[in-house]
Amino acid sequence: LARLCGADISAFPSFGGRFSIDREECRRTGAELSRPLGALRPAYSMAGGGQKIDRLRDTLEVYGDGTVFLISGALFSGGGGLADSCRRYSAAVDALFAPA
Repeated sequence: LARLCGADISAFPSFGGRFSIDREECRRTGAELSRPLGALRPAYSMAGGGQKIDRLRDTLEVYGDGTVFLISGALFSGGGGLADSCRRYSAAVDALFAPA
């Protein structure tokens, strides 16, 4: 529905978090968002619902390079404080897209 209203990103609960959503169902959702829909351009997937920093690679594998990572509560866990968590998150994202 958000896409029909012009949103470029669609946020939804995803596998591996707080909700028991099937990985394959999430893959289909991401595939549908990445296809044109009439005159509407493709939208990005923003998987949420308890996503963790150590699951970024899995999330990227399911939704593809156009994935927007929604990490929020996980930034406040794990000790070291919010700034340390943000640095770990940034390093994890950088590592995903670093040349092999």
